[in-house]
Amino acid sequence: MKSIKIIHNFHFQSLFFKTAFILILSVTLITGSFFVILQNIITKNSIETECSNMHSLLSQASSILEDKLEHCHAQSMDVLSNPSTASLMATPDRNDFSRVLEASTLLNNYVQKNEFVVEAWIYLKSSQQVLTSNQELKNYADCEHFPAACLDQLKDSDSFLLFTDENKYYLATTYPSWNSLGVLISRISPLYLYRQISDDINLASNHQLYLYDDVNNPLFPALLHYPSEEDLQVDELYYQQDNLQIYRAANSRNLICYYQIPGTEWKWIQILSDSILFPSLSNIFKGILPFISIVLIVIIALAFYLMFTIYRPLARLLQKLITPSNHKQVTSARNEWELIGNSLEFSHTQNSNMSTILNEVAPAIQTKLFQALLSADTLTEEEISERLASIKSPFTTNGHYLVLAIQATGINNDLKELEQSIFTLGLKNTAEDYWASRCLCMQFQEYSPGLLMGVIGFETDTSKSKITLAISDFRQQILSYAKDYAFQPQIGESSVVDTLCLLHAAAMEAQKTLHYRRYFKDNPAAADKKTISSPSVMETFFRSRTEQYLHQAESGTTTDPAVLRELVHAASIENNSKELYQQIHQTILSILLPTVGSLEKLPFSVNEYLENPRSFSNTKETEKYLLDCLTASIDFLYQKAQTDRNSYVEQAKKYIAEHYADSNLSQETVCSHIGISAPYFSSLFSEQEHQNFLDYVHQYRIEQARQLLFATNYTVAEIGFRTGFNSANSFIRVFKKLMGETPGKYRERVKKA
Repeated sequence: MKSIKIIHNFHFQSLFFKTAFILILSVTLITGSFFVILQNIITKNSIETECSNMHSLLSQASSILEDKLEHCHAQSMDVLSNPSTASLMATPDRNDFSRVLEASTLLNNYVQKNEFVVEAWIYLKSSQQVLTSNQELKNYADCEHFPAACLDQLKDSDSFLLFTDENKYYLATTYPSWNSLGVLISRISPLYLYRQISDDINLASNHQLYLYDDVNNPLFPALLHYPSEEDLQVDELYYQQDNLQIYRAANSRNLICYYQIPGTEWKWIQILSDSILFPSLSNIFKGILPFISIVLIVIIALAFYLMFTIYRPLARLLQKLITPSNHKQVTSARNEWELIGNSLEFSHTQNSNMSTILNEVAPAIQTKLFQALLSADTLTEEEISERLASIKSPFTTNGHYLVLAIQATGINNDLKELEQSIFTLGLKNTAEDYWASRCLCMQFQEYSPGLLMGVIGFETDTSKSKITLAISDFRQQILSYAKDYAFQPQIGESSVVDTLCLLHAAAMEAQKTLHYRRYFKDNPAAADKKTISSPSVMETFFRSRTEQYLHQAESGTTTDPAVLRELVHAASIENNSKELYQQIHQTILSILLPTVGSLEKLPFSVNEYLENPRSFSNTKETEKYLLDCLTASIDFLYQKAQTDRNSYVEQAKKYIAEHYADSNLSQETVCSHIGISAPYFSSLFSEQEHQNFLDYVHQYRIEQARQLLFATNYTVAEIGFRTGFNSANSFIRVFKKLMGETPGKYRERVKKA
């Protein structure tokens, strides 16, 4: 191979250096060509995105400000329209103490209940007097702190006015607006208002907003460090949308945003620094996507070049790697192409052998898969589908599935484990023979010693009544099989589920039914006890008290251990303490077993008390055992309740996403779905989402409506109904409150953009 002289004595002697040189040169040229274009595109996209986000943020802040002011105005109108206040303004010459007292009390309550208001006065136009909240009626000239200058700014036609006087901010409401009798003037707290707005819109530290009044005075000089006049000097208009104007700063690379608040003379100002305008990762990725495509094309071309350059050395290497002793058809090739073809044919043979092996081990793989599905619900639907497809299983991810739990227990304790295993195997064969002609697919396996678990799959059009009848016949078949053996089988079944992803929950339900039938419903020892079938008043008391403590723990409330000791001690001093002990013990098991699924997972050891109820006696040992059971159960339920708190909110959000279009969606329906009370859910949802349930539903519906407004030609009213609103007016009102504009204007704006 001849050397290539590039510059002076710089030579490339090897193929590797040739390839590296070509690759580096190509990448350098492409990078230089696209650098300037990418920089301009990414920077422009980033700035436009930030401007659009800024418009949304300022619109939301202005909407919140308007809502606060309108709310304060509505409360002011309630005070002024009260009969006592209206009478006081209409007939000031007949003002008695009782009317003044009642009106001043209303005014005082208005100030106390509204954190937005610092102090307030009612100006009586006819008598030129001012009513204060401390039950005083004075001439307005003699009233301290009363903003008398504001009276010059009011007109009879004005019903709502926001004004500034001596760096203080006031809100005036006249009543009635068409013929003013009086004015309620409230001094408002801009500091409180700003904090409320910041909390509601979750204002970030790099999006600091500055609020100015109608004469360009800062409203929060004590809270924020306002920019200087030099920092606010602008050069040219860069972006404009509705009430938002964005200018380039005259003395820096920053952008300055001005937003005029509708309905007031106040304005928002924000400075976007060059650090905020730095392109995001998503924009950078979009910008370099063409660059990556071109680089890939270059690399593919170079790969073809390398392949043809080193083709023959590669063919020789391939020939050395193939074993000639076992595969003569590969080594007897006449040329390189035939050599590669023979090698591929050999690989196909090997793949066929692997397929045969896979078919042989498929049943074992399926058994392991269903063990994982029954034990836990960590597998996703995609993972289940892939594993079933890999072994060509008759099961599919979605369908009608039923879980059966069959447990064989000896009538006496002298039976050996081998005998139980043989009996369990017979149960499995009997079950498979029964369901072979009645279902689409099935899988039975021994889940634990003596416990047989089965998954039955049905056709999707199989009715639940037919499945229930088949289970009843199956139970009789199992009992008929076991009548000649020294074993007593019990069967528990689950509800029909529509996906294999719910197999774990169905298995828990089947085991719960199994344990209930074994230890409570079909327990011969319990059936002989009249005190259990017909509990006395004392037994009912101890059962209900035990249930109370356990349910408190289930709801997330701990129980004082001293109360538990008192309960067990109170049972020990009764004449029928043995029966009371049994009642407490059975109550604990009836609540814990459905939760844990099996006796082995109980947070305490059952010992001999479950198998032989006669072990209960009025001794310190029994008393200590019951106290340990209660304490362990309450600790377990309390910890589980704390774990479930997060899942409740996630279940609720998932339910809202699936049913947001239903106009009857309410907090009660969600609570009924996830199984908790409405007050508990309300506090839990507000704590985790930092907003109440209704606000979250409105926000979710508006997000769906925005997509329909942009992507479809449905009318505004139809979109409102499709997203769960009862009427077009309610949809428009909520949309404008959250988005700052009507749905029609939003559709026009986004489609023009």
